[in-house]
Amino acid sequence: MALDIYTWLAHRLCRINQPSGVMLSWQNLREQFGQEYADNRDFKREFKDVLRQVTVVYPTARIAEVDGGLKLYESPPPIAKTSSHSRFGRRCARCG
Repeated sequence: MALDIYTWLAHRLCRINQPSGVMLSWQNLREQFGQEYADNRDFKREFKDVLRQVTVVYPTARIAEVDGGLKLYESPPPIAKTSSHSRFGRRCARCG
């Protein structure tokens, strides 16, 4: 689940354009990430544990736990953008 959450946050957080953030309910999150969990409490506990692990490698992720779910805020991507024409810090042969 950690890789799924990391990938989702990396894709989602840099696209949020509402200063007040985006609210996601625990039910929404369970439908996306934890359909195999029979109990909401088990899913919530596991998701929060995994989210803590993910934020270690994505420390600039702005996420807040709120009543009923999580609030996501615009955050920089976990890896800085680079030129699409560079490869390993050098210009590619095609581009000069």
